[in-house]
Amino acid sequence: MQPFLRLMVFLVLVAGPGLANAQQDFWIQVEGAVRTADDVAKRAQIYAPKVENVRGMAKPPYFSVAIGPFTEAEARNELSRLRRAGTIPSDAFIARGNSYTEQVWPKPGEATAPAPAESPTETAATPAPEPEPAPEPIPAEETRAEARASERALDREAKRDLQRALQYEGFYNSTIDGSFGQGTRRSMAAWQEAKGYEATGILTSKQRQILMETYNSAMASLGLETITDEAAGIEITLPMGMVQLADRQAPFARYDEKGDSGVEVLLISQTGDDATLGGLYDLLEGLEIVPLEGDRTLDTRDFTLTGSNARVQSYAYARLVDGHVKGYLLSWPAGADRRQEVALEAMKNSFKPLPDQVLADEEGAALQQGVNLLVGLAVREPTRARSGVFIDNVGHVLTAFEAVEGCTKITINENTDAVIQTVDQISGLALLAPTEEQAPLAVAALVTEAPVGKAQVAVAGYPYGSKLRAPILTFGTLAELQGLEGEVTLARLELDARPGDTGGAVLDANGGLLGVLLPPHGNGNQQLPEGVSLAVNAGAVAEFLAAQGIATEVAEATEALHPEDLSARAADMATVINCWN
Repeated sequence: MQPFLRLMVFLVLVAGPGLANAQQDFWIQVEGAVRTADDVAKRAQIYAPKVENVRGMAKPPYFSVAIGPFTEAEARNELSRLRRAGTIPSDAFIARGNSYTEQVWPKPGEATAPAPAESPTETAATPAPEPEPAPEPIPAEETRAEARASERALDREAKRDLQRALQYEGFYNSTIDGSFGQGTRRSMAAWQEAKGYEATGILTSKQRQILMETYNSAMASLGLETITDEAAGIEITLPMGMVQLADRQAPFARYDEKGDSGVEVLLISQTGDDATLGGLYDLLEGLEIVPLEGDRTLDTRDFTLTGSNARVQSYAYARLVDGHVKGYLLSWPAGADRRQEVALEAMKNSFKPLPDQVLADEEGAALQQGVNLLVGLAVREPTRARSGVFIDNVGHVLTAFEAVEGCTKITINENTDAVIQTVDQISGLALLAPTEEQAPLAVAALVTEAPVGKAQVAVAGYPYGSKLRAPILTFGTLAELQGLEGEVTLARLELDARPGDTGGAVLDANGGLLGVLLPPHGNGNQQLPEGVSLAVNAGAVAEFLAAQGIATEVAEATEALHPEDLSARAADMATVINCWN
């Protein structure tokens, strides 16, 4: 069947409510395009020993291995964690639950069982390792009676210090009261066991010395000091051994790292209301020191932002007080460092906004004109920027899979979050769903009749990412209604496209959708010659959307649009897609 005849069939099939029964759960799709239910069960069982909630899901005409279900935030966090651990492929992505029709493995009531080892002979021949003998405890330099006697000589503050040190080491989580009850004794025994000593629950003089030296060294490096930043109008305890005042420019007093500590602190101080609070929240989300992965809360009175990646971990808090927004941010190098917990706890407990004192907001510069004016703060940039096109009135976006492959976070229209609803790596298409319903000014209408001859076409794309607020039309011609090897799902174009145009709408002279532009290397690893581009044609687009229950509009035959009118139509239906990591 010719592509455009096939298109007409699918346009009939997809007419209807489409997304009326869309589920709101989110999944991590690990593998797709598995051809049979038996195969997807085998593939899922390979992941089951390493990951919880692995499922084999039907996704007509194929099957997929997926993990879930989650909320959107849970799915993002789990995707990032599993990628970092190397447990799942790097091209795994978040999919909505309505992209699957049923669970095929395990069946309801059926227990999951891991697949047999791929090399059973080798596995059976490998003997189980013998357990290593437990090390002998280090003998104490004092008897228990001597240790207890030396302990009795401590005053209450020295005992509190020991509890603080045990708390810092992670063995004590009760009240710092200088009273050695059962909880303190258990924590002492746990510390002794962890360090290789006999677990008596009574520290010897030498053990107390070792514990306190470690704690005192950590506290000295932190240099916790309660400061009053008069200009910002904030009193707070900061790790002044790790940071030093660098600059004050509303809305931040910036404390940069001291030496090579890698620690940064921002004191937040701005005149404003709940709208200002929301603006500051968005401002912080755009900084590199606030990683994308983490819990976030925002309401009309305060916000909390946490973030963590392989490089940095951060915590930010601010609240609205008497017409001022006051708060703080602590950014710390990634990795296990209990000093970060101590510093953050000290900041939380000591934070005190001072009345009638706020950073001077000269001309409203930073918040009104953008984060780029904040001297010394690195602004997060997207990993890549590509193009897409709205295909229905709730804001689903059609693009190329390359545009969203491997992204931790995806945004459309510059700042609207979106998730991958489904991808087809064979055709190279991806369908995105916004996390909040959109109302695009126009949606793509598919062309149902094949153009005659070398028709003029235009790609509506964002070759310069978000630097320009509207798409650019790149004109060319439709050279052939098939790919270079005769692929009936492709079209060959004669035009010069940039990487940022990838995923953009290929339009005819009337503004109808002829296809979706593929990356410069097509849908494989070969680099196409200059001036040659490939696109997934309208027939394949209709088939892809029909499988997702998306009803599409049909382009009406009209006279060719004036270039200005074509550009205006493209601006209403096209969107920039930013990939963040």
